[in-house]
Amino acid sequence: MRHSPVWKVITKLDVLPKVKIFSWKLGKEGFSTGSQIRVAGLDTGLCPFSRTFIETRLHAFHDCGDAREALLTADVIPSLVNSYVPGALLWLEEAAS
Repeated sequence: MRHSPVWKVITKLDVLPKVKIFSWKLGKEGFSTGSQIRVAGLDTGLCPFSRTFIETRLHAFHDCGDAREALLTADVIPSLVNSYVPGALLWLEEAAS
């Protein structure tokens, strides 16, 4: 099992504990997403905003147009908002570096 260096960065951040917990949940699949709901057979799994793409963690927090707009409004570094990564943990690692 690969241990990501992002966890050391998150634990040392000078932010509220709930922000650290949120980051940990994002990286460790701690949020229910449409893709998980779809596997359970409870819904289509589509993003509730775009209704076009299956909602994954990365889609919900990075790829969705509404998520991108929120990141830009929050003054997240544009290169991080516009980056392409294949998963939420890799995106967190990129943000931590």
